[in-house]
Amino acid sequence: MPYHNFMRRLIVITSVILTAALAASADELVITHGGRRVIDLDPTTAVTNCAGWSYDPAPVALENDISNVYSTSGILRNACDDRIPFGDEIWHGHRGPDGVFTVEPAITRTSFRWMFGDLPIDPQAYVGRVASPSVIRTPDGRYFMAFIGSVADASLCNGVHTGQVCGLCLDPFSYYVMYWAVSTDGTTWHVLSRGNPVSNDALAAALLYRSPDSNDRAEGLYRGITRVRILVGDTYIWFLTQYETGGTTKTLLLRAPFDGKTEFGITGAIEAWRPDTSSWQTATDGVLPDQFNDPTISTGFYLPLVSIADLTKIQGERYIGLVVDGSHIDYTLSNDLLSWTPPRVLRSAIPYFADDRGYAGSVVDPTIVEDASNTLHLFMASDDGDSDHGVVRDGFPDCGSPSSTAGLGIYEGIVELAPLASTSLTITPRANPAGAGVVAFDIRVISSDGTSPNGRVAFSAGTFSTTVDVNNGRATVFAPLNTAATYSLHATFTTFGPWGASNADAQVTVVPGKPPKKRAVRH
Repeated sequence: MPYHNFMRRLIVITSVILTAALAASADELVITHGGRRVIDLDPTTAVTNCAGWSYDPAPVALENDISNVYSTSGILRNACDDRIPFGDEIWHGHRGPDGVFTVEPAITRTSFRWMFGDLPIDPQAYVGRVASPSVIRTPDGRYFMAFIGSVADASLCNGVHTGQVCGLCLDPFSYYVMYWAVSTDGTTWHVLSRGNPVSNDALAAALLYRSPDSNDRAEGLYRGITRVRILVGDTYIWFLTQYETGGTTKTLLLRAPFDGKTEFGITGAIEAWRPDTSSWQTATDGVLPDQFNDPTISTGFYLPLVSIADLTKIQGERYIGLVVDGSHIDYTLSNDLLSWTPPRVLRSAIPYFADDRGYAGSVVDPTIVEDASNTLHLFMASDDGDSDHGVVRDGFPDCGSPSSTAGLGIYEGIVELAPLASTSLTITPRANPAGAGVVAFDIRVISSDGTSPNGRVAFSAGTFSTTVDVNNGRATVFAPLNTAATYSLHATFTTFGPWGASNADAQVTVVPGKPPKKRAVRH
């Protein structure tokens, strides 16, 4: 069976199952279990985890238990002292019997023929780092990868044009382009040179690029193609990319004819979708047309999508895309990759794991993929918790800085269709009447399915209000009630887990000083 027909048939079969289940039970997509840290450059201790990082997870679909995952990884070092400085690399992780991945480099400096051998290297062709791998595997066992690399980046500035790293970040003016590679075993990769008609080796080899013009350089905010995710469907390879220009990030959709039996898979020119004209525009010689620098041209996503997958169809849609929204994940659905449904919350039953209660930046690069048994796996990067090494997930970054990549590792959770359970909420004062001052209240949330809900409760007593976390169905509120009175209490439980919201009301009487003691009962 041809690859594309195989994929389409698989999608249809899976779609029928999921659509029927969704319609019958009104279930929601939920991260039900997992949350283990499965990829780490140095997993031995939490301390040394902070000296390295792994993000950009790129799992290979339709494998048994998802056995291959690629990622962008790096280790803290003084790269400027290296003979040929190079930043982050793309690493290949292979799942071991214990479920944890062993990793090794896949795309490095030596993957580019002009980046090794005789020095000096042309600064305008200098690739300083690689990132954002996205990999597909064809039925004959070959692998194809799209990824991005920073060019004109001899100073390892990563598209930032102020200051100094290993040299002045304005000269050369670094930016990102897209590359393409093929492998027969998933470990050894060969980067395709497209032979674009330019003298710059890095651009001649690029699958897609746009060099900054004088306005881009003057503005200093141009970074180019900074992210890519791919899938195969309808005889095309589809590219969902992020494109940064003018200080904004846009989402662009591209496609190219694809035949997995050919040497490099891609058999024609890349086309870019123009939503303003509802047409495809050819990227001649691998150059993204200047029109896409127009800030009005995008695919219309309310936030840039970070991943797409074609393995699930829900309510008549063929594709799913993920968006990072704070410290949780939204998903959106499409039937054609051009129009998308309004976003919905991807719920999580795992405490502080994409449930909107983690630190800002606790959800990085999420992606969903389906294995050979139709189980959905979510991979994402974070820096919170490592149960294998005794580090508890608590909603705070383990390595101290929520804005740093240091400490990031790849985590895995399982996504299932699950019903939302109803909840009930109670507010119990620890004393009633209570003495004026700080009054303690116990909050309990009970679920109709017997599970222990996690989420948040908004609590008010008079003019005092606060919001606290609910863990395992319990929370405690300490309210400063300094004036004697009878207070009306109200609490509202909300959650991004598989539970419904609930409310409760109660009263507490506050008296001056200590509350009166109850008389002993005489018999």
